[in-house]
Amino acid sequence: MRKLVQAFVLISSILVTCVALLIGLQILLAPEHFFLHQWLLAVSTSPTLRVIVLALLLLVILATLAMFFHTLDAARLRRTRVRRSELGSIDISVEALENIALNAAKAAQAGVKSAKARVSQGHDRQLEIVMIVVLFTDVEIPSQMARIQDRVKKDVERYTGIPVSAVEVKVSRVELLGSRVDSGGR
Repeated sequence: MRKLVQAFVLISSILVTCVALLIGLQILLAPEHFFLHQWLLAVSTSPTLRVIVLALLLLVILATLAMFFHTLDAARLRRTRVRRSELGSIDISVEALENIALNAAKAAQAGVKSAKARVSQGHDRQLEIVMIVVLFTDVEIPSQMARIQDRVKKDVERYTGIPVSAVEVKVSRVELLGSRVDSGGR
């Protein structure tokens, strides 16, 4: 349901931005051929009203862009509540969850040279984790990635008490053991 709401906000913000841009361009570029009613004709002929309408449209565009980026980043800014007691609550930040996942991927000894982790909230307050890894060449990818998935899931659940619904591992690159990438001079 949350993804549906986010998709709706995203689509509506894009539509509002496009309409505001079209009206603003119409006022700036061709006010004599304006496509709206008479009150907009008054706006297009009065320099003062044009400035006011353009300022309002700019505010709408900025507000819409702010909503757009807030919607995209909302999942990352959410905290996961583990437990609430009479003393208060325990909150674990997204960064802490990502660090636990990174440490687990490295501890799995599966040939990981480097990794990035992204944690988001899935269904029923469970976590979804995406690992993007760079591997060394001497790694059997399917078996070692399954090892990473298992270790990340177990460690995050053990250390935080939060259930993990999925761990997705994406291999972005495979590099030679001890190699250095030098892209200069080409």
